[in-house]
Amino acid sequence: SSGISTNLSFSTREKAEALNILNILKGNEQGDFLLGEQLERSQAATFIVRLVGKEEHVLNNKANYNNTVFTDVPRNAWYAPYVGYCSENGIIAGVGDNLYKPNDKLSEKELLKLVLTALGYEYGSGRDFDWTNVFEKAYQVKLVDDPIYLTKTADNRNYTRGEVVKVLFNSLGLVHA
Repeated sequence: SSGISTNLSFSTREKAEALNILNILKGNEQGDFLLGEQLERSQAATFIVRLVGKEEHVLNNKANYNNTVFTDVPRNAWYAPYVGYCSENGIIAGVGDNLYKPNDKLSEKELLKLVLTALGYEYGSGRDFDWTNVFEKAYQVKLVDDPIYLTKTADNRNYTRGEVVKVLFNSLGLVHA
């Protein structure tokens, strides 16, 4: 036996620290990742840009991404270029009526949809997945590991940053088949 476990189990805090090293997740001034709090939609766009390795590109091209189709995303908001990039690349579509609602809290289903799309899965009717099978697709590609997702329908509207960390961590080893 080599002594190396192939079934490593990391705590949520350890996963957050790994995401921090990769510059996907940043803590506040005290180094707290706020794992018990909910994620805002503006923050989710930022996580997605970092996850796909495009933050430097986005920040170097702010002028191209600051103007979004969303009337509630001011072009001078810190999150505007992140939202703009995600919108331009078909990762986010907003909530209708040209609104993004950047300060609203993100649900579990919404986050899984964003991550699946960021990984290259096509969203929409007749595509890789749609709103009716987000949970099932997330389980099939191993974003989540509980088989309950095969039949889950109820969205979790109290989705914490700690739960987001688990999904983002799981996504690191995934490649679109």
